Amino acid sequence: MIISGHQILNTSQDIYNYLTHVNFKKVTAFPVILDNALSGFFILNVSSTLKEQVMMYRSYLDSTSGRLDQGNFHHLMVFNALDPRELQNYIGGLSLISDSTTSKDAHHKLHIINKHDKGKVVNVDKNFVNVLKYINANISKPLTLEDIAQHVYLSPSYLSRLFKNYFNVNFIDYINIRKVALAQERLALSVAPINELSHRLGFSQASYFTKIFKQKCGMTPSKYRMRNKKIKKIYTISRDLSWLKDPSVYTVSQKFFDDKGIDFKTQDLSDSTYVYAIGDLSSDENNGWIYTVNCIQPTTSPVDVSVGDKSVIQWIYTGIENF
Repeated sequence: MIISGHQILNTSQDIYNYLTHVNFKKVTAFPVILDNALSGFFILNVSSTLKEQVMMYRSYLDSTSGRLDQGNFHHLMVFNALDPRELQNYIGGLSLISDSTTSKDAHHKLHIINKHDKGKVVNVDKNFVNVLKYINANISKPLTLEDIAQHVYLSPSYLSRLFKNYFNVNFIDYINIRKVALAQERLALSVAPINELSHRLGFSQASYFTKIFKQKCGMTPSKYRMRNKKIKKIYTISRDLSWLKDPSVYTVSQKFFDDKGIDFKTQDLSDSTYVYAIGDLSSDENNGWIYTVNCIQPTTSPVDVSVGDKSVIQWIYTGIENF
């Protein structure tokens, strides 16, 4: 849905024709959030490079838009304007809305869907998929709930609930464990100073990075590096939507390596499944494969460990003395 002046455009063809007619670069577009989900855009047939003027437009729309039709929604927000490229990208994704649907149906399709049936997700919000893509592409940068919510046009409180509902973890815990797992790779496989690694992982202060690392791993970054000098390879598997069915660490790992075309060889020993080779690295008298879940090494077989509320699995090829 696009609201332009006093006209509401519902179909993707009408929207595309309108924006082509007025020229994408000659309009100012503000995403409209209805009940915590992206539902459309306010399009002003003006363009401005002055930040103050754009903010004035947004403030006016935000304060007056509640008069449009208060009976059809409970909460409305107007977000910061998109640049022309961002607007074209979003309009290009309007296939999500069928041209035969009504405005109400279109809003329903774009609205957050969070239904479960006997533990299985019926439908996953497309915005949450975009959240994960954004996090994966920017995990080495500072990431806050507010910044990501702004990027995907969701309210911060609703995005926080999505993480808890889908991943059984808090947003900040998920981000921190992802960053700590990445830090472990860099500590073990590089000689970069810890202060530098902290900065590259998006932490403003090395002391805060050390605090988070110790909370998750039970030791400081410097101690982790000293204890893990024999590590030669680390594969990190981050939680995604395929974990929603609560599979085992073994199932998740097998799928990960199969998808990447990497050999994942196991054998059964004493009622346990033992991983003896990944890729071209096999266990021998000096080295072997171990795994960690949320940076902690379990004492049981990966077949018996559920991913549950976990966020990161790592497979580590290291010296025998590190077992």
